[in-house]
Amino acid sequence: MSVGIIQHEFLHALGFKHEQTRADRDDHINIFFENIIPDAASNYAKIDIDSWEDVNSPYDFTSVMHYGSDFFITNEASEAGLFTMTKLNGEPIIPQRNGATSIDLHQLTYAYDGFCSGQVEFESCSNGDPLLPTRVCDGNADCVDGSDEGEDCLVDWGCCASFE
Repeated sequence: MSVGIIQHEFLHALGFKHEQTRADRDDHINIFFENIIPDAASNYAKIDIDSWEDVNSPYDFTSVMHYGSDFFITNEASEAGLFTMTKLNGEPIIPQRNGATSIDLHQLTYAYDGFCSGQVEFESCSNGDPLLPTRVCDGNADCVDGSDEGEDCLVDWGCCASFE
């Protein structure tokens, strides 16, 4: 049991759904229901736009709540080298279970604003995505564009030479 799996299940307990079920997911990924084990198809069911609480966060391919492209895949699809879902450009989605991303935690603070208001401060990736300051140069790329690691990060020594 990894930290990320525990956080994944904890976020479910707090009311979070899988990232690939977002109402706007079709703007970001392709789902191939024919390649999904039928009993697991509900894990890919898109949330109805009227039921979805948009917490104003970008789509997060590396979310601890996102499945990978081979989760719940049928044997036939796996043997044929197919996927259950891909990014729109056809690239597979590689899951991570190291822990919640800055975007996951941004969603959590938004969802529980009355409890977290003013307690968590976010910086921004160079593309504007939310970034927790403690995530800068930690060896995990929270920013899609890699700006939290940057060219000058010396993650082998646990520090940054500089960060803008």
